[in-house]
Amino acid sequence: MNTCKRLDLGVSLLTSQDLKVFLRNWKEGRSNSILEVLHVYVPDQEDWKTVLNGLGAVVRHPTQVTRCYINNLWYYGGVDIQRVDGKIGTVMWTHYDGSNEHEKIPRNIIETFEKTKQEWVGIDSDVVFEEKGNQIQVSDKEKIIKEYLPTQNCFNFSFVVWK
Repeated sequence: MNTCKRLDLGVSLLTSQDLKVFLRNWKEGRSNSILEVLHVYVPDQEDWKTVLNGLGAVVRHPTQVTRCYINNLWYYGGVDIQRVDGKIGTVMWTHYDGSNEHEKIPRNIIETFEKTKQEWVGIDSDVVFEEKGNQIQVSDKEKIIKEYLPTQNCFNFSFVVWK
């Protein structure tokens, strides 16, 4: 796995603890130095507190940051982890997928982010949640949030490393 740039593992038996070990090793520069993207479907409910705690992760507010992944796939928000060499990798959680850099983010995406942020209040963790920004506009429209694909018993774990 250390020599792959793009990994799409499909449905895997990885656990939240396995994902944490993967991210910690990536962050510390011990593995996957050329990785650009990882997609995997993980069985059961995700445990983000297990996955992210101890990584110095910054949960980016969807109104604060937007980045282009491939041509017309734009990510708003996500969870940034900085590697020892300064490279940033983003776990696609609490984010919005758009088709251009000037989209208005659906209101329910912001509400879900704020609810998630409140759930972390008082937890012993080094994870930092960004405050809402005003550079990216919010729409009154809602969007269906797809968390469990391709089956009801899996969640989509995506990790993108920015150039």
